[in-house]
Amino acid sequence: MGYLKFGTEVMAQFKAAYVSGPYRSGGPRQVPGQARRQQPVLFTGSPVPLPLVPLHELEPQAPAFQDDALADTVLDVIVARLEGQGPPAHQVWLPPLNEPTTLDQLLPR
Repeated sequence: MGYLKFGTEVMAQFKAAYVSGPYRSGGPRQVPGQARRQQPVLFTGSPVPLPLVPLHELEPQAPAFQDDALADTVLDVIVARLEGQGPPAHQVWLPPLNEPTTLDQLLPR
């Protein structure tokens, strides 16, 4: 949601979305009408010992998201999903000419 003011006019409210970022599919989604699975969680009041692992034995974790310049953007995914849906758009331009006319043919000497 944003506001735009141009000139001395009153500000206009508008909605916008950022669709140029790389597309990241979400995790598993809950199906509407399906009950969410309950998982028990153990809470304790006493400390739980954790095994000590030396730092040199820990493997570096890869980042969960890497920005790839060649990855599909959100807009690319939306356009691909909408492609072929609904009636075709009205063609406003004539089809291209088979043989383009030369400038000599258009302008007399």
